[in-house]
Amino acid sequence: MQIYAFYEAEDSISWRDEPQFAKYGYDLTPYTEATILFSDASRTIYLNTFLLEFVIEVDLILRRRSGQDFFETHASLQYSGSSVIFIRNKDLLEVRISGFDDKVNYTWDGFLRLFKQLKKDVYQQLKTHYPNISNFAEIEFIFLS
Repeated sequence: MQIYAFYEAEDSISWRDEPQFAKYGYDLTPYTEATILFSDASRTIYLNTFLLEFVIEVDLILRRRSGQDFFETHASLQYSGSSVIFIRNKDLLEVRISGFDDKVNYTWDGFLRLFKQLKKDVYQQLKTHYPNISNFAEIEFIFLS
């Protein structure tokens, strides 16, 4: 799992001029559009999503399910209009994007490492493009904890 591209198309408000927000809020979400690449040895899946929403929702799932060897759960990404399905079976984690038949498999430890790196990459992108917003205490809490 990695960020494939930060979406900077003309029809997007993401990664352009820093929005002027006085405090953190979910209204920052549409400013963080990107494509995440999920891949294993046999397939690749792309998810176009808002990174702020993706990180918050997946982080919540991983924290809630940590310590469970078996689970199936969904990350509902309302702003992005998609859902990511996570199925853990012992040391393996299967990832699916709703509406697609493909699935990608990771080791549990490997996925956690990749997710941690993704959070660092998003935070660096925020610091580069939105230096004021990246200093909000909530942003640091979401991406650095």
